[in-house]
Amino acid sequence: MEEEEYSGEVYNLEVEEEESYSVGFVVHNSAGVNLPAYRVIIRDTKRYSNFGWSDIPVLEIQQMMGRAGRPKYDKEGQAIIIAKTEKPEDLMKKYIFGKPEKLFSMLSNEASFRSQVLALITNFGVKNFKELVGFLEKTFYYHQRKNLEALEGKAKDIVYFLLENEFIDIDLNEQFIPLPFGIRTSQLYLDPLTAKKFKDAFEKLEENPNALGIFQLLASTPDMASLRIRRKEQEDILDYAYEMEGYLYQSIPYWEDYKFEKFLGEVKTAKMLLDWINEVPDVRILETYDIDTGDLYRILELADWLMYSLIELYKLSSPKREVLDFLNRLRLRVKYGVREELLELTSLPMIGRKRARALYNAGFKSVEDIIKAKPSELLKVEGIGAGILEKIYQHFGVELPKVREKKKARRGTLDEFLK
Repeated sequence: MEEEEYSGEVYNLEVEEEESYSVGFVVHNSAGVNLPAYRVIIRDTKRYSNFGWSDIPVLEIQQMMGRAGRPKYDKEGQAIIIAKTEKPEDLMKKYIFGKPEKLFSMLSNEASFRSQVLALITNFGVKNFKELVGFLEKTFYYHQRKNLEALEGKAKDIVYFLLENEFIDIDLNEQFIPLPFGIRTSQLYLDPLTAKKFKDAFEKLEENPNALGIFQLLASTPDMASLRIRRKEQEDILDYAYEMEGYLYQSIPYWEDYKFEKFLGEVKTAKMLLDWINEVPDVRILETYDIDTGDLYRILELADWLMYSLIELYKLSSPKREVLDFLNRLRLRVKYGVREELLELTSLPMIGRKRARALYNAGFKSVEDIIKAKPSELLKVEGIGAGILEKIYQHFGVELPKVREKKKARRGTLDEFLK
């Protein structure tokens, strides 16, 4: 069976004990949960994806509605779709009377095919090409196409790619041998093409470790959701690429239109990540790059995963200690969105980019400064309340002394003006 791993989040009501059942609601996102109910309420018919907001497929909505009506308990069930900005009649036409979309195997996607072939060899004991094709013949992908020659040709191309780039080897009996680079790539759920791009960049990375070059490298991989480049932005981003070309690990592809436009999108994404780790406020990033909050946090989540993967693969290549240290610090900066001087403070519980900067600007520049400070002094810092301070003290294994918390004036208010 071919499955696409769900990588989102499941949201549940935060309620005491069995309260969610007593009030009659169980909230979830329908992913992987077979939970029949008399009434199913579908709150949204759109969701965020790589390409922005898009309609949830008919197949998924009808699958959700199919949970209405509990076997043994109900003779019928109710399914309600909430119409927000959409016209109810349009939703009825599409989701009630419409036909589900046709299913296509995920192996139709080149990246998925590469990843699955590598996983079969490194994780699932496929020993040789005959076994590989035998397994692929049993998939939905082959069932839809019924073309053995094309399947063998595609599988052969991927095997050659994996051999050439040292993901696997092959012995004299034509048996596959998984190599450490291939095993780790599969464990990280990376597209092998992403891993190859990382490996090809190691030499330049060691010569010139810098945030912009690394971020452009991440953005160039098939596993990253790079920002689109708009026509009005092209000149500014190209000027920036010219100016920063010495920091990039890839030359500007001037003469290939598709690659050139894609490259500018990668540079735009790298520039946005650079703004993030230099503590540019979220709101300004959203305005500057004309993106939604979902765009920003999806890219940050992917960047964190890819930074971790880059570090793990680099460890297999006789790494230089100073480069590895740089990569680890940069990953933390991506995670917290801070300059390097704030990394120590962000190691404390409940301290993110805003609170860390407030503490630093107030003179508390290290964990040692926090330990030595009086609670009353820390409570004067914006964003640090008794609850936050208690978490910090618990982190050090110390009980917070009883202190009287003074009411802080809120920024941009009359309280602040009059204080």
